[in-house]
Amino acid sequence: PMQNTTLKLSPINFKNLEWSSLDGELDLVTEGSKSYYRNDYVKIDKAAGKIYAIGSGSCTLSFTDEFYNYLLPVTVVQPQEQRVYVNNDKTAKLKFYGVKNNAARYESSDNSIVTVDAKGKIKGIKPGVAVITCYYPSSSGDNSGFVYRARVFVENPALKETDYLKAGKNQYSYTININRSDDPDPVSINFRSDGNYRVYQPLVFKSNKPAVAFVNEFGFLEINGPGKATITTKVNGKKITIKVVVQ
Repeated sequence: PMQNTTLKLSPINFKNLEWSSLDGELDLVTEGSKSYYRNDYVKIDKAAGKIYAIGSGSCTLSFTDEFYNYLLPVTVVQPQEQRVYVNNDKTAKLKFYGVKNNAARYESSDNSIVTVDAKGKIKGIKPGVAVITCYYPSSSGDNSGFVYRARVFVENPALKETDYLKAGKNQYSYTININRSDDPDPVSINFRSDGNYRVYQPLVFKSNKPAVAFVNEFGFLEINGPGKATITTKVNGKKITIKVVVQ
């Protein structure tokens, strides 16, 4: 809904064609200086040959040039649910195609997890998952409208401490000191999922010295040689740092 496209199919000139629908009549309406064919799902700018989606549903349009009659099936679908990740106590702005906030209405399924204001700005309150629903009126002039949804994942990242992985001065900095001669057990790098800590999205760790150590795709520390390495990842812009020393 609210998207549009200019029809192009050589050698047809779509401008000023006569349109009809196999599913019922198309109304010819005037908006300002422009004329449109429209039904509950689409409107067609007669002069420009442009079609606008205005309501969810399907119809089959028909138009005729000087030689042939053509059929154009059109389906207008509701947009898919967005996925949004935001850190605890941080904000983000929701964006839905064509939505102007002065006409939209937003609701949160759980204000104890995430809140939303009249302009679509969300704020993470505590780790968890909630759905923000945006109600937006259609341009058809009736009581119909569009419903947009965003599933919001509120995160608060902290790594699980182990015999080797130790927390630094805060939940965003860690150290690993390891001696290869001790034949250490595999070191797993996992986020906490207890209390006020949780991360929902898959993350990629980067090492500045993979020849010393890096985190593989399974979340385990790979040790390649002696030295120092810094391994990092970001959770919604918040940087997690692990200082690794291999002896």
